[in-house]
Amino acid sequence: MVRGAKTKTAVLILCALVMLLSVLSASGVIDAAAWAVSPSSRPVSRMTYHFFHANIFHALTNVWCLLSLTFFYDITMRDIIIAYIIASLYPAGYISQWMAWTLLPTVGLSALCFALMGLLFWRIHRKAYYSFFVFAIMAVGAAFPAVNTVIHLYSYLAGLFVGILFMPVR
Repeated sequence: MVRGAKTKTAVLILCALVMLLSVLSASGVIDAAAWAVSPSSRPVSRMTYHFFHANIFHALTNVWCLLSLTFFYDITMRDIIIAYIIASLYPAGYISQWMAWTLLPTVGLSALCFALMGLLFWRIHRKAYYSFFVFAIMAVGAAFPAVNTVIHLYSYLAGLFVGILFMPVR
């Protein structure tokens, strides 16, 4: 039996759902912006914005990241659920008030992926190398105007903090 087969199957199903919703959004059947999270969004948007994306390239990038994390590292269903909760609790209204600017409506799995990266930090042996690549990915994302780097940073830092609670004791 493949280690973590149930988690990997669940992530594959999740990724298939994300891609299906992206195709439906690209064809005009679904309006992804209606499900986006923003300071004025509906409560249901906080739980669903992860599944919608701005375009198919955005969806493919996020799905690739989630699949890479799931299949390369020992991700558990608990990790996925914790990362989902972290990303869903994103305080969009408070952060936009602190930063004195308005955030664009946000969609995508990237917050969940960055929360997973934060959770994984404590299990990685080469922490400096790992941190360099996580922040390099954030920096590349920040170069694009429509990328919400604040949610990436929030999710990673929240994942780091929560990861301390589940850090393996040596």
